[in-house]
Amino acid sequence: MSYLYVVDDGATLGVDGGYYVVHYKNGDIKKIPSETLESVALFGNVSITTPCVKKFLENGIAVSYFSKKGSYFGRLESTRHTNVFRLKKQIHLSDNPYFKLPLAQKMISAKINNQAVILTRYQRSTDIDVSYERFMMHSSEICL
Repeated sequence: MSYLYVVDDGATLGVDGGYYVVHYKNGDIKKIPSETLESVALFGNVSITTPCVKKFLENGIAVSYFSKKGSYFGRLESTRHTNVFRLKKQIHLSDNPYFKLPLAQKMISAKINNQAVILTRYQRSTDIDVSYERFMMHSSEICL
């Protein structure tokens, strides 16, 4: 999935068939396949055509509006894609200690595993030793 950032004043965002199209003031045109777009951020004076707004809302693509300098104005977002029953079930399960503790343990275990993978890949591309024993030695020195 991709994110679209439009920062050029005077640009217009529209839709053409299966593409979202950005028309720039200087005549340049950029096309983005509609099935790949997940979110849009507009900075400054950028306009969106009505058919494009409708397509964003139908496909659950959120549009965030910012000033030219990055101050947040607001967001256009469809409420149609909210699964109320799933949300209700998630809230109910968040109160269940027999569910949330094992879930938290799985999440933390996955995060530790992912960090180990990142460190292993980092070690391949550098001369830095990131072994567990070396890390634990430095961690105990920090705690002392």
